[in-house]
Amino acid sequence: MKELSPEKKLRLEKLELLTYEVEVGNTHRVRKVKGTMLNSAFLLGELSDSRRTMIVRQVENERKPVRVESKDFEGVLINILIGYIQSKRCKLPFNEAFACKRLSLKSWPKDYIDGFIPNDFHVKREYLDEIARMVSIHVTANGLTLSHSEAA
Repeated sequence: MKELSPEKKLRLEKLELLTYEVEVGNTHRVRKVKGTMLNSAFLLGELSDSRRTMIVRQVENERKPVRVESKDFEGVLINILIGYIQSKRCKLPFNEAFACKRLSLKSWPKDYIDGFIPNDFHVKREYLDEIARMVSIHVTANGLTLSHSEAA
């Protein structure tokens, strides 16, 4: 990331305090978004409108919990599994609370997932897809998902 000048930093700090009405996607819906949730290039007006819209949509999608019944569940689970495997490989802490909230789970199935991961923590993409499918089946079969009212 490039270094900002002192004037731009001061201007950016002021812009982050405001709330913006931003169009999300091609639906022409307008959402109110805090300035702290937006990219600095977005706030300073250095991006095109289509790029700005894409950033807002991406931020919005990253925050919503996903349920097992959703078609996006396995895609989100794969991204979280990659983070889990990387944290194990680098011996860093893993935020299980965020993973559970994002996937609408009661608890993170750590022991079940660890059974699929090799000792060297190197997993091929095809095998990762299979792990995600097996975890989604395990979560459904063992009732680890939150009910609709709890997930909302």
